[in-house]
Formats: sequence, structure tokens, C-alpha cells
Amino acid sequence: MIPHRISPFPSGIVLRLHSAGAPIAHRAFSRLNRCDTLITILLVALALIAGGINEADAQAVSFTAPSWPIGSSGTANGSGFPANSTVTLAAMHNGVAVWTGSATANSSGAFSTTVPVTSIGFYILNANGWPAINFAVVPVPTTTSNKPISWVAVNTHFKQHSIPSTAFLNLKNLSIDGVRDELGWATVETTPGVYDFSMYDSYVNGLAGQNLSLMFCASTFNNQAISADASTSDAAKDKYANFVVAALQHYGSKIFAVEVLNEPNKPTWVPDGNYLTLAMKTWTAISGAHLSPSPYVISCGGGGIGEGIGGDFSAQFYAAGGAAYCTGFSQHPYTAYSGDLGYHSGSSAANIGNACSISTSRTTSHGQTKGGWMTEYGWTAPTSIREPQQAGFLVRGLLTVSEYPSIHGVAAYEYQDYNGLWGMTHADLSPKTAYQAFAVAANFLRGKTYVRHIQSDSTYLWADVYKDTNGKYWVAVWGAEDTEANVKAGTPIDPTFVENRVSFNITLAAGATGYNWEGQSITPSTSMVAGTQPMFINTNLTTDTITVSQTAVSNGPIANGNWIMTPACASDSRLDAQGSGTTNGTKVQIWLNNGNPNQKWIFTNVGNGLYEISPSYAPTLCLDVSGHGTTDGTAVQLWTYEGNTNQQWRISSVAGGYRISPSHALNECLNVTGGSNVNGTQIDIDTFVDGDPASIWTLK
Repeated sequence: MIPHRISPFPSGIVLRLHSAGAPIAHRAFSRLNRCDTLITILLVALALIAGGINEADAQAVSFTAPSWPIGSSGTANGSGFPANSTVTLAAMHNGVAVWTGSATANSSGAFSTTVPVTSIGFYILNANGWPAINFAVVPVPTTTSNKPISWVAVNTHFKQHSIPSTAFLNLKNLSIDGVRDELGWATVETTPGVYDFSMYDSYVNGLAGQNLSLMFCASTFNNQAISADASTSDAAKDKYANFVVAALQHYGSKIFAVEVLNEPNKPTWVPDGNYLTLAMKTWTAISGAHLSPSPYVISCGGGGIGEGIGGDFSAQFYAAGGAAYCTGFSQHPYTAYSGDLGYHSGSSAANIGNACSISTSRTTSHGQTKGGWMTEYGWTAPTSIREPQQAGFLVRGLLTVSEYPSIHGVAAYEYQDYNGLWGMTHADLSPKTAYQAFAVAANFLRGKTYVRHIQSDSTYLWADVYKDTNGKYWVAVWGAEDTEANVKAGTPIDPTFVENRVSFNITLAAGATGYNWEGQSITPSTSMVAGTQPMFINTNLTTDTITVSQTAVSNGPIANGNWIMTPACASDSRLDAQGSGTTNGTKVQIWLNNGNPNQKWIFTNVGNGLYEISPSYAPTLCLDVSGHGTTDGTAVQLWTYEGNTNQQWRISSVAGGYRISPSHALNECLNVTGGSNVNGTQIDIDTFVDGDPASIWTLK
């Protein structure tokens, strides 16, 4: 999470929080050296003894709703600031302030003020110079039903939990059709035969209030309701079916689909045995209830998870006659790195495209209405990914699914951080880059018909062609990740990720337009560069004469050349070589922008997504981690370039800019010591923490 600043101590020391409820100053201490930390702890203790600070003093900023449609404004709310103080605010986009303002805290230290950022994009709101919270300005949601995927949704885990009213609006702003969630049987039927859904009413009604439909995943059994019956017994299956019907009768059309169990894996559930019986009983009970409208009944529940994407569970279920007891089946294609290439499983690649092909084969055998639903797709290694990487994965996966008419619905996993992971938003519902990117992609698909897929021979360049309701042809284009992830049992997923820049030529008509993953306008040309975040191009052609061809690939997110490096913690400062030094060991620091050559840096791609970074006035020197150090606080200096791993840097996109990590210690990153904005502050390496402005750099 992005840290919150909290009120100054009498000594002038400032501490920060990860987020509400996090230990005070945990991360701030990690930015200090041991001596400073001991002094700071002593001052904290003295302040606590004197009653000068407590956790209630923590300054926090939130939004009434952390996303809003283009052309609208947001409302920021603050608390815990000094009484009657002026709070300076700035909306940052890629390290640049696009709006600045101020608010006056009242006698209780609170404020509420309008943030008039109306242009589409992903932003960070700074308060008193520190990042406070993310927000997103998204396309205006539409209800256009003409789209290649009938039902686009996200998974939630709200259920009976306390849900802020703005959560429903934020869901609607994703341009989705609905959500998938559970209604816990054990909490509804505490007395056998008596159903009480009251704890879920506000949730289901809140969704309906935004015209969002619910896929009800009847995921688990209720041991109290089935009493002594085994969950696989016929008696227990009858009670399960009765519960499902009770939910459908209670909520009516607010539930448009029910999914029979979640990931019913073997050996407990046998697809052509006891699971087939459960599906039959549930289908029979729903049919006998004569519901109007009749809900979709989705079988298999992503069953077979852990068996790869071979579709064994659904194959056995359908072969045994299961198609008679459902209107479709679901898959959960967790494909490690990418929807494009996925990972290698046995003799074939496992990716979203292959999973979609399975649904096509079911459709061919059992009719269009028996096609596929991807009720979960997401990331299998959530602790190792970065937010833009997650965003690219989810969007590329969504676009891949749109290529297959046999897929009726798809639900990304998931909306909000669950157990601290996975979400398009943080636990406080503030958006990640995935939220913005998914909203843009889902909105793009509305009013479009899928036409065809284009893939270059090298597999790096991917493109999908669509036709809009005005007869114009669009292209969604992106560069696949570097290599297929070869994931086998017992082999950890490589947490590093090489972003590609793919140069390509494209056929365009005069007046072509487009936008990037944030929804911000771009000016297309017949020669362009794509990254792993898709871009969307209106070719302005009314006939499908489009060609898209790769011309070159660069394994890295930025081009070779001169760049000026600005730390997010000190937007007026630049990465600076002290005194334009030309000797080994020259200090690397930050200094106020002066435009001199010692603040310009040459980036040279040396392969495998790694860069040499040299001062423009002395290109034989480079950024060097002193002594190949791998511990927090190791100084970065200038040294003659020798091709060593402590002189090569991986550049990775993160929210607000780039993370720059030495290849010999990829968990570390280029960092401004202590997050300071003072001239002469030493540059070191430190463990990367998402959202920390000391470790995020903009390049221009």
C-alpha cells in the first residue's frame, strides 16, 4: 500500500504508515540507518510518554469514491491533520503534477475538498508532499449490449461483510456487467429448513441498484444443515439443491446465474459420479421451481484446478451426460505469466487461448448454449508481481477471451485485495493500475464485434481486429512477454519479468485515432511501438484491409538514449553525478534541476531486459552498486563499466513511474536515502516497496 504521512513529532521527525491499521512507522524505520533508527525510536518513546502522539494522530486521506467517470470530479477527505492547518494537495500523473490545490483542516484536523481532475487516467494524490492515495478517472460506463463477450465481470468477496456504498459505484465504473460471489449456505440455513438471507440483502440490492447482475457461486456445503449426512450423499445433495432454489426464489432476477460448487476437485467429487448426481439434482430442483426468468446453471465450477488446462473434469462430466443438467460449464485458467503464452505443462502450453479452445470443443459437441464460462482467471504468483504487470495480464487475458464466441462470460479474479493479494484495488478500495486498465479494456469491447486475430511469426506482436457499430475497424495491439514461462512441479516462478517494446507497422486511414491502457489519447502512425500494456487504435478504415507486422523487438520497457531521472519523493530534483566527477567512486546523489550534463543519463540495453546507465558527460562510467553489495543502504556510485551484474539494471513499470533494480540483487532498487528531497542526498539501494516515492523514478 501507499504510505500515509502522520503528524510531525515535536522534534520534527515525520513518520509514515503503510495503511490504516499498519504498525506506526514500520516502513519509515526501514528507510533509516541503524543509528538514526535508534534515535528515532527513542524520540518516539519520549513522545509517547509525554502523550504527544498516538496512532489516532495518523494523518489519512481518502476519497468519497476513488474512481469517477471522465468529465466529473472527486472529493478527497482528510483526517488527523493539525487543527486549522493548510494541507497542500497535488494530483500526480507519472510523477508530474496535473493539478495542485489546498484544503484547510478544521478544528478537529479534518477536511473535505473537491479534486477537479476530469481527464481520464490513473493518478496518485499527494498530501503535504507525500503520496496519500490512488484514484482513477475512467471512461463513462455504457450499457451497450453489443460486445464479443456477453457477460464481463469481476469476482468479489463481500458477501455479508460491511460494504461502503461507493463500492457498488466503483464496480459499475469498471464497465462490467456483474460480479461473481458466494452466499454462504452455513450462514443462511442455521436451522434446518429455515433460510434467512437478510445479511446478504444489502449486498445483492446494492448490485442491482447499479444494474449489476450476480452470479451466485453455491460453493460450499453446510455441515449443520446436512447433519450426519456425508456431503456426497444423496440426502445432502437434495438439501444443497433446496438451498440453491431458496436463494433464487428470494432474489429473483437479481441472480442471473448459479454455479454448482467452486472447484469440485477429485477424488472428493468425481465428474462422472457424485458430482454428476449433484448437478442433476440441482438442475431438477431449479427446473421444478419454474423460475422466471430462468437462471443460467453453470456446471463444473472450474473443477480440475491443479490439473492444468486440459479440461479433464468437464470432459468426463459431459461424456457422462452432464450437458443435460446445465447451460454451460466453467473453467479457472490460472496461467502463471500471461494469457498470451502461459506456461508449459507436459507437452503443450497452458494458456488462456488453449482454455478457450476447450470451450469451443464442448460447444461443437453439445451446442452453443453449453459453452464455456471463465468464472475465474488471474495470477498464480501474486506475491511476485507488480501492479502494471498484473494490469497487463488481466487486460490481455480479457482480449484473448473476446476472440472466442464459445465463451459466454468471464470474471477476473478479483476486485479487492483478498488476504492482502490479487485485487484490482487495495483493501481500502483505492485502485491499482489493473483497475484503470481493466475499466478501459472492458469499455473498449462494448459496441464492438470481434473480427480476427493477428500474431506475428515471432509471437511477440499480438493484435485483435474489431468492428464498431459505425463500421470502423479497430485494432487492440500489444507485445507479449519475453519468453514462455516454463513452470513445472517444484520449480518456483521467476519473479523477474522482461517487458518488451515491439516495433510494428500498421495500415491506417487518414484521421486514425487511439488511446493507451489508461484511456489517454495517442496519435497513431503507420510505424509504432507497443508494450505489454495493450493500446487501442481506430484505424478509421471501413474495410478490413488491415495489416500489422512486427519490425523489431527490444527486451526492455524504454528505448536506448538520453534520459533525465526524477525521484517521486523530490519532483524538483534530478539524479545527479556530484561535481560532474570522472573518477571511480564519484558520489551519485539528487540535486535540484539545473539542466547540466551531469543530470542526463544514457540508457543502453545490454540484453535480457538489462540496461547500462551512464552519465552523458562520461559514457565510460556507469551507475555501480558499491562492492556488489546486496543489503539495504549500499551506496550507488560511478565506476568504469565492466559489464558486471552490479552495473546492469532492470527497468520495470510501476505505478507512478519505474522501478530500477540492479541485476545482482533484483529485490533491491535504486533509492533516495530516507526519501529525502535535500540537495546532496546519497543514492543507495533498498528493498522495493510498492508506492514508496523514494524508489520510484520518472524518465524523460
